Amino acid sequence: MELLVRRRYWPPCLAVSVMALALAMSAFYFDLSWDGQWYHQVGIYTIARDWNPLTEPLRDFTPQLHSSVRHFAKGPWYVAAAIMKPRLL
Repeated sequence: MELLVRRRYWPPCLAVSVMALALAMSAFYFDLSWDGQWYHQVGIYTIARDWNPLTEPLRDFTPQLHSSVRHFAKGPWYVAAAIMKPRLL
């Protein structure tokens, strides 16, 4: 019976350990990819400064960024802008 209990807790413990390791490693990584520097960065900076995509979803951007910034999911951008906002003040 004790062996079954250990087997039951092993997968969740392993998953939490892998996620903690991934989170710790990601603290030392900065996204230098092309799309990360292109439209993600513009979206985060714009949200941190003055853009609210919920009240102004059709804001104009430069032509090459227009469709990418307006139509991609913005959930992670909100978190990144909230982390970055104190640095802009």
